[in-house]
Amino acid sequence: MRPPVSSAPRGPVVMLPTNFRPAPAPPAPAPPAPPRRARYRRAHLFHLLGPGHA
Repeated sequence: MRPPVSSAPRGPVVMLPTNFRPAPAPPAPAPPAPPRRARYRRAHLFHLLGPGHA
């Protein structure tokens, strides 16, 4: 007669340290900075608008 098979694993049991945590997920990329409300010079503003703006 075989002894009843216990659910406990046989052999050495590898115990994880109590402070074990899964590897932290990589931090999410920082959201793009909001556009700054800078006072554009007139030339810079026209440069952004493109040619054809007097």
